[in-house]
This record gives sequence, C-alpha cells and structure tokens, in this order.
Amino acid sequence: MVSKKSFVCILAILVNIGFAGATTLNVGVGQPYTTIQSAVEAANPGDTISVGEGIYNENVLIKKNQIDLIGQNREKTIIDGRMTSSGIRIDESYNVRISGFTVRNCGGGAKEDGGVTLYKARANTVSNLLVTENSVGISIHTGSNDNIISGNEVILNKGKEAKGIYVFSSEGNRIFNNNIKDNPYGLFSDYGRKNYIYSNNFIYNTIQAYDNSGMNTWDHGKNGNYWSDFQGDGMYNIDGRKAFDIIPRSGPVLIKFDIFPSSFEQQDERSPPVSANFIIPTLIIGVLFLIGVIILQQRKLK
Repeated sequence: MVSKKSFVCILAILVNIGFAGATTLNVGVGQPYTTIQSAVEAANPGDTISVGEGIYNENVLIKKNQIDLIGQNREKTIIDGRMTSSGIRIDESYNVRISGFTVRNCGGGAKEDGGVTLYKARANTVSNLLVTENSVGISIHTGSNDNIISGNEVILNKGKEAKGIYVFSSEGNRIFNNNIKDNPYGLFSDYGRKNYIYSNNFIYNTIQAYDNSGMNTWDHGKNGNYWSDFQGDGMYNIDGRKAFDIIPRSGPVLIKFDIFPSSFEQQDERSPPVSANFIIPTLIIGVLFLIGVIILQQRKLK
C-alpha cells in the first residue's frame, strides 16, 4: 500500500530531480574551477560554464548534453590545443552551445581533430569563435547532424591540406554567417549531404570550397555566399562534383557576432532531439499518474 507519507516523499524526490535550478560554473583565476575540463566534468544538463579571460592550454572533451560553454571575451579567452588534439571536442552529445573563444594550435591527433570537433554530435551550436592556426578549423565529422555553425571567424588555419570547415559524412547542418578566410581549403565537404551553406564570406582561400557529393545546398533560396574570386553573373561553381551556389552575392555579408544565433536565423531549423527539460517533467507526470491509479485501486479494494 502506498501511504500518504510515502507519496509525499516520492513527490519531493521527483520535483527535486526535475526542477533543480541550472547553475553557472565559473572558470579562471580565483574561481572555483581553474580548468575548463574540470568544470565540464562537474556540469549537469542545463548548466552554463563561464570562462574568464586567459590562456587555457587544454583539450576540452564534452560528453554531456545540454550545457553552454561561454568565454567572457572572444579575443582574450583562448584555448590552445598545443597541436595534440582538438581544442574543444563535442563527442556523441546534443544541445551543447559554445561561444566566445579564440581556439588555436589544434590538431595532430585523430583524423577528425580540429579547433572545434563535433563527432557523432547532433543539434549543437558553435558561434562567435575566432578559430585560427589549426590543422582544421571546425570539424563536423561522422554522423554529426543538424548542428548550427554561425557567427565565427575561421581564418589562417595552417598546413598544406588545412581546412577552415570540414564536413565528413554528416547532414542537415546549417553553416551560415561566417567569415572563412585565408585557408588552404575554405570549406571541404567529403560525403556530406543535405547541408545548408549560405550567407558566408569565402575570402582568399586557396580553394574556396570543395563538395564531392553535389548534394549540399550552397544557398538558402535567396541567400547565397560571397566569393572573393567571383566575377560576373550566373552561378558559382564549387570544386568537386556538380555543386553550385546558384545565387552568389555581389558583396560581402555583414557578419553578426552574437553570443548565439538569433531566433530569426534559426526559425526554420530542424527540431532538435527531445531534451531533458522535456523528458524529466513528462516522466514526473507519468509517475504521479501511475501512483494515483494505484491509490484509487487500493481504495476500491477496501
């Protein structure tokens, strides 16, 4: 029999689990956390990690869902990967948002490593970063689908085969509102499909863009990209296989360096996976309903 006291205890536990307030974890000199990785390990879904100015010689690995990682000053909050691995790697996670860092000197580990790497990661947001001097700037790799890459400076990534943005075997990603400049490859899509690449500036990259599937969209119906080497009218031909920007821009895009992309830019994005903010309250309601049914049945048996 479920007693009144037991019912109250169960309800209290469920409420505490489902509606515990999100917290901010502060990283930096004199803060509770001195490394970004230690704050990531302590974070729970819904938490924000706020990183103070400084140079962090780290390779940050995120294997949690629904956390925000925010630097206080993009030019002065620096993650240096020491050419050993990715600066920030989101691994098999969703609804993670990253903003406000310089990420440099990353790569040299696994083939997917870059300044920022998404690996089998879905519905994450990478925005307002300066990504430079890496073997790959931003790597979207192996089933990393439905992510948003917006408001970033992806410049001067180094090495003969260096790529500003690398898309490998992933789909449904939105890559817009970025400066992609002075890289050996601006954007390199290797078996990427159904990605939307629009309203970016491709400036002075040795090869502006490469697409070997021909199944990505290089405009958004009315917003193509700006190509520094495009002259004249008509379509812009992407290197690779039958890929085109049908509506190339005549002048550069005015990039918005917002902490996170505006809701206007995201209004037509695919729905992200169901998050814990939805699952936990729904679970609580289901459990309470089940308890109520049990109590009613016990009363009928009396």
